[in-house]
Amino acid sequence: MRSKQVTLTRRVDWRLVADRFLGPDYLFPLTLWLVVDRGSPSWGGLLVVAGLSLITLGIPKIAYRVLRNQGTLSEAGLRTRPGRLNPWVIGPLVACLVLPLLMLLLFFPDRGILVFYAALLAMVLVAFGLMFRLKVSGHAMASAAFVVVAFFYTNGWGWVFLPLMLIICASRVVLGAHTVREVLVGALVGLTVPTVIFWLLL
Repeated sequence: MRSKQVTLTRRVDWRLVADRFLGPDYLFPLTLWLVVDRGSPSWGGLLVVAGLSLITLGIPKIAYRVLRNQGTLSEAGLRTRPGRLNPWVIGPLVACLVLPLLMLLLFFPDRGILVFYAALLAMVLVAFGLMFRLKVSGHAMASAAFVVVAFFYTNGWGWVFLPLMLIICASRVVLGAHTVREVLVGALVGLTVPTVIFWLLL
């Protein structure tokens, strides 16, 4: 009796993998951890990171899911420049940064975390303004900001994460998600806006 071995092959969508695992959603908690614990893990710091990440990442995700179910937004629309200029897109994104800022001011006024959130808010607003001209790469912006945070909040970790930024920026062009100019502008915003705010406020 012969047994047939069926081999199932699944095609890997590398664009989806890169979007998911090299994107802002995964970089944000790691970046925030560098701010809170300065690169030295502690249970208290991890709890703060988990709570703030839940608020910062959860608000837009819930809002976008509700709006998609209502037909106000589409998944494809979120990937286009006009779609990203939609007030229903920028609104939750700004709210997810303003709300933690207010909570931190009232209940946990840690200067380092407050400055970090102020830098994020400024960066998002600058990117939103630039979006009227071109589709700024959020991945490039987030990875560049991650490197800046590593330089300012830790001792020398920035050099360790610099190659990661370059890989993420290159992946956006290779995968066809952005043009070279869109990636360069995103990286420039991520490098300059937090740097200026950290120099002024830290």
